[in-house]
Amino acid sequence: MQASQALQKNLPLVLSLAVVVLALAGGAYYLYSRIAAESEAITQLEQKIQEYNTLLQMDPFPNKENIEKVQKEAQRLESFVSKVVSKFKPVPAEIANAPGDFKSMLESTIYQMNQLLSSKGIQTPTNFNYSFSVQRSLLQLDTNQLDRLSIQLAHIKLLTTLLASNNVYGIYGFKRVPATTNDFNGLGNYTSDFIPDRKVETNQFGEVYQYELSFKCSTMELVKILNDLNRSPYGIVVKSISVEPAEAGEIIESIESGSSDAAYNEQMARYQMMMRYGLAGRGRGRFGPPPPGAPGQPETSQTTNKVGIVIQEHALRVTMRLNIIQLKGV
Repeated sequence: MQASQALQKNLPLVLSLAVVVLALAGGAYYLYSRIAAESEAITQLEQKIQEYNTLLQMDPFPNKENIEKVQKEAQRLESFVSKVVSKFKPVPAEIANAPGDFKSMLESTIYQMNQLLSSKGIQTPTNFNYSFSVQRSLLQLDTNQLDRLSIQLAHIKLLTTLLASNNVYGIYGFKRVPATTNDFNGLGNYTSDFIPDRKVETNQFGEVYQYELSFKCSTMELVKILNDLNRSPYGIVVKSISVEPAEAGEIIESIESGSSDAAYNEQMARYQMMMRYGLAGRGRGRFGPPPPGAPGQPETSQTTNKVGIVIQEHALRVTMRLNIIQLKGV
């Protein structure tokens, strides 16, 4: 009875004591948790300090001198990329937006190419369609891939102009990879227009268009064509060349007269280009003798005086496979 009365009398004191105990327990828990967090922070700081010390000891060290070297290398890389891009410019092409637009553009371009070749006296097959027989035979074209078809037409025009500017004697035919549904449907009927089992190759960097040119020329014209292709800014890569005599008994004379250095240097450049593509052969062969002073040839008075040389050779039928690379974003 007395204990109960005492408890009731001291109840506020008991409650205060309980609150103090709970506060002490909460404070102890909070202090422990903060100590653990501080310990974790110290561990992370020590790891960062160790990483920093490791970085300081690395070679090359990222000091001012090495940073400048990296910047120079970045500039060199940018310059290299610019040079590469300058060799892979897209061929200027008018992109048709509708089948009728392409048909009109095709007829106009073929007319222009025919006029160019006729003015140069360059022979072509009768009713030559420049690998677009399918499109010329249809009244209505599919709308898919008109952009690729327009690009191929621009490529064919470029290659025709290149052959004409080098005065080839004749064109046997052009082939390209099929680019549209109409092309694939016409593979069986127009085999002379297409490279079989091929299509436009695509990847993350761009597209690759393949072509096959068959034409008649002499060694001199062939070397000039190869030189022009090599200097082209349009990403043209020669993949293969097949050379054989054209019509039996047809003889061509390539005359280089005079004693100028330019004539001799041109002859040497032509021989070196034929060597590069494995077409020079040994001795006289099909392409005439190597010029005096060429590798493996004795020095003669011609080497010093640069006298002119007359080369007789058969007309050549050349079949050339090449790719035109169209980079994205260029």
